[in-house]
Amino acid sequence: MIFEGSEAGIEPESLYRQKAGVPSRLLGRSGPLMAWNPLASAESNASSAPFSYWQGVRRLVTVQLLAHQLLFLLGCGFFVANLRVGRDLCRYWRARPRAVLIWPPSRPAFYRLSMLLGAIQGLLLSSLVLLKVPAPAIFGLAMMLVYFLAATPLSARIDRGFYETGVWADSGFVPWSQISSISWREDPVTLVVSSSARSIARHLRVPSGLYGEARKVLRDRIRLHGFLVHSTGLDLGTRDERDTV
Repeated sequence: MIFEGSEAGIEPESLYRQKAGVPSRLLGRSGPLMAWNPLASAESNASSAPFSYWQGVRRLVTVQLLAHQLLFLLGCGFFVANLRVGRDLCRYWRARPRAVLIWPPSRPAFYRLSMLLGAIQGLLLSSLVLLKVPAPAIFGLAMMLVYFLAATPLSARIDRGFYETGVWADSGFVPWSQISSISWREDPVTLVVSSSARSIARHLRVPSGLYGEARKVLRDRIRLHGFLVHSTGLDLGTRDERDTV
């Protein structure tokens, strides 16, 4: 095909580029809008690679910072829990010499799981120290390690029962002055202690062999503090407020 304004037998540049596979969007109506160079296209792709690399690095750093902040927040929560356990241990060590009737508690249901989590936290903490991770993340793992390996086992060894200053129930200590009422439940024998300071009831599971002694202790405390005793399903054999215990 012969075009005007060109030498005979020579195709124009636009038709040549179309046959060579140049995309049509790079061509104008009367010719190419821009020169198409495969080498330039490859160079542009290579120049964009460092940008995508640093973008991935930035995302990784952001995830690490979020993880460190999360560990720090968890550490603050476990720090408060450790302080509460420490307060209970100090109170127990002060009250133990004046114990009236106590017995060892049963092992918690998740005691082994707590010890396993503590061992895992110890391994993670040692690895993070070797990797020189920032202090907030180390603080969080350290507080979790103290809670699972120290606070939980020590709190599980606090003897339950009656002390001169109050009742140590399964879920915490209640001073005699804050007890508003008590009641008994059967199967298993459980003492329910209601507190006047908090609108909650704490439970104390009493061994069947110590039930009689527990009743005697409560009779004496009713005489001193005068809290109420609700009716129970147990046959206690008397109508006196103190004997109802």
